[in-house]
Amino acid sequence: MKKIIINSIIAASLVAGSNLAVFAQTTASPLKEAVKERTETKKEAVTEKREAVKTAVEERNVAVKNAQEQRKTAAQEIKIERKDAVKAVTAEREAAMKTVKEALQKANEERKVVLEKTREEFKVKMEAAKTEFEKKREAAKTELKTRLEKVKDEKKKATVERLDNRFTEINTKETNHLLNTLTRLEELLGKVSARADKAASNGKDVSVTRTAVEKAKTSIASARTALEAQLKKTYPIQINDEAQLKSAVAAAREALNKDLKAARELVRTAHKAVVDATRNLKAVPEVNKEPETTAAVTETTAPAPTTESSAETESTTETSTNN
Repeated sequence: MKKIIINSIIAASLVAGSNLAVFAQTTASPLKEAVKERTETKKEAVTEKREAVKTAVEERNVAVKNAQEQRKTAAQEIKIERKDAVKAVTAEREAAMKTVKEALQKANEERKVVLEKTREEFKVKMEAAKTEFEKKREAAKTELKTRLEKVKDEKKKATVERLDNRFTEINTKETNHLLNTLTRLEELLGKVSARADKAASNGKDVSVTRTAVEKAKTSIASARTALEAQLKKTYPIQINDEAQLKSAVAAAREALNKDLKAARELVRTAHKAVVDATRNLKAVPEVNKEPETTAAVTETTAPAPTTESSAETESTTETSTNN
């Protein structure tokens, strides 16, 4: 009986163990599936995340590349626009420069024409003055010979005639020298006017210089008129008798010296007026600056002008007058 009971217990235990194994096996299968499913889900999530990151990186790279291309294109467009703008400004500036140069050249040519016309008119006047002077001189010589008939000393006669000719020579030589000085002053004044025109084309105020130039022109014209009259003058020695020879010669010499002194003073006044005009021009800021060219667009400095300086002009005018 006891044995039967033990066998029953063993049999029951075996049956229970078998059921437990089946239960455990049945229970473990869904858990494994759940773990596997969760693992797969994680893998898919990681894969999706990686794909999303990769896609985002690619999109960002494309966006960056597009932005770079746009910036590059925009920079090129700006460069082209700037180049075109500079080119347009350069063309306008060159056209303006050409107009200014043509205007300056035209003004210089007009001044040359006026100066040449003045010289031609002066030559005509000088020829007329020479003809008139020769007539007066011949009459004065004839009159002097008549007066010298009262003088017995032949040596004194010869001396008086020599001095009479000498006074005429001195007057002609000195007056012509002063007229040549006026011509040089006119030429220098023309250069001052040309430089004033150039400064005015650069926007400089040269009104004071122009006023001084006009004043100098008036002074030169007055001096020239006086010198033209001086060329026609004669200085006859007024002899009444032999005892008055010395005083008559002295009177003629004094009259000549007085007239020539007055003529020199007129030329000095004209010279001073030209120097004043030159100094006024020199006082204008950047007076020698060339009109702006295309170099101004690239912010470079224009070449130094080659026109003569005011000091050189003054020195030349002073030398001309002092001679």
